[in-house]
Amino acid sequence: MPRSLKPCSPRSPRCLNNPESKYKISDLAFPPGEPKASNIQNLCKLRKYRPLYSDTELPKSSFGHYVRRAKAINDMENAFRKCCKTEDVTCAHSGWQKTLSKFCEKELEVKTKHYECCKNDQASMFRCFASEAPFPEYDKEVESLNLSNITDSILEKICSECKLLTKQKMLPLLVLGIKNSCCVLPQDKRLTCAQEQKETFMKTLCGPKKDSWKDNQNCCSMDELERGECFNVYLQNVTMAISHRTQSIKVE
Repeated sequence: MPRSLKPCSPRSPRCLNNPESKYKISDLAFPPGEPKASNIQNLCKLRKYRPLYSDTELPKSSFGHYVRRAKAINDMENAFRKCCKTEDVTCAHSGWQKTLSKFCEKELEVKTKHYECCKNDQASMFRCFASEAPFPEYDKEVESLNLSNITDSILEKICSECKLLTKQKMLPLLVLGIKNSCCVLPQDKRLTCAQEQKETFMKTLCGPKKDSWKDNQNCCSMDELERGECFNVYLQNVTMAISHRTQSIKVE
């Protein structure tokens, strides 16, 4: 499930993360992608991992352009909620259009520079927004992790609110083992714990649960040293959805 990121210059006002800014504000994935059949599953199933922006998190002065975009994202996510009960593309598309139309109404009420897409006629406006979306497939939260070499950065993601997307029967055993046993420990003890969980994971799969999964690489027939290298094949490119909301330890 590759990500569809379009690059954005850090000094662009549309990226809103200019290093010279005196404010610390998070990046916005704005505008959201146009809902369609190819992205409706990501749009709906990853909803709870996308950030929302409360009034207390938004700048109180200046950055009006940022606040309008953040509130538009909130409105759109709210519109998507009812559509996602049945993954209704038509409903989601209507919510997308209504929210962006409302955003442009607010945008054109101010005297400062307007968002470029809002200057167009309606049809061109929607095409413009669709082409500007930094994550048109709603996959910003999707990451591929190499669990054969667990680092502090990878552990931080596993210990956040996340969802395993790779469909391999045995992987939840490792991920849940790390979450339950390691994420509650002090930072300096987590890596050692994760390595121990990986060893326990291999012993379990080659012991009591040997018949519960298909060992295509025949790892369990190898000696201990070779077995570790062999299992790394299963643990590379593990796809997970990582929450961009307030981070907390939560088992999915």
